[in-house]
Amino acid sequence: MDKSGDAGIINTKKTRLESEGLTERDFRWIMSQGIRFYSCYWSPNSTFKEYLDFIPSLHSSIKSATTEVLITGDFNAKHSNWGAPANEKRGEALVDLIKSTGFIVCNKRRKSTFNKGSIIDITIALPALAQRVRNWKILDDESLSDHFYIEFEISPATVEIAHHYRNPAR
Repeated sequence: MDKSGDAGIINTKKTRLESEGLTERDFRWIMSQGIRFYSCYWSPNSTFKEYLDFIPSLHSSIKSATTEVLITGDFNAKHSNWGAPANEKRGEALVDLIKSTGFIVCNKRRKSTFNKGSIIDITIALPALAQRVRNWKILDDESLSDHFYIEFEISPATVEIAHHYRNPAR
């Protein structure tokens, strides 16, 4: 879990972890199978200035990675790059981070990730890893949250068994 208790990663398959990041505010990461996985949450009740303070912290952590990186999260940010009908300031700030790090948005469908009709849960990855993300979809399963589960597979680089990752975006 992150320091606020809002972002976390559950290792349901008990996959061996190569390392874990420090407990940060608003995000947490683990490394498994040569991939650094992030889970992020940013409150819609925060100010835009607080959001702008969060972005460099996440950016610094991403830049410290020496492996492939995949980030999932509820960023409470709207932008047409991931299917929102209009761009907002938070979305613009997140797009700047995505562009500056060379990440690619993996969201494949223009379907709401939040039960109030917004697309605010985003999956992004570095290009080589983004090409391995398969079957990205939003599930209709009950999540006990106001967000829907996002599910996708990561095709392995050299073996035939796909790694399966299921993220309850919050």
